[in-house]
Amino acid sequence: MMSFSRWILLPVLLFCMTACVAPREHRLIESRYASGSIPAIKELGQSKKPVSHEQLKELIDQLESDDSAVRFFAAEALEKLTGTTRDYDYFDDDADRQKAVDDWRAWLSAQPDPYLPASSR
Repeated sequence: MMSFSRWILLPVLLFCMTACVAPREHRLIESRYASGSIPAIKELGQSKKPVSHEQLKELIDQLESDDSAVRFFAAEALEKLTGTTRDYDYFDDDADRQKAVDDWRAWLSAQPDPYLPASSR
């Protein structure tokens, strides 16, 4: 009798274990979840290839994230790719961060596309 109940419980437990796992977030810079955006941001920041205006725009957009970790990694990636911070600090208050984001956007609009990292110039 005991072995029968084990055979019934095992599939139920296996189903519950797999059903309770959160779905894996896709690695997209513009993801609304940090678990998806941070890996994509880090990957782009380590890229040895030229990055496009669109990719840089997405990084700049993430400087306005509500998540301080996303802002940190976006700022770090931008610095690695461009060699500058444009006076952006992820922990500044909203007004100071917005000034720096506006400066980043003005800078980007003046760049050729695709932008080549500072090391490629």
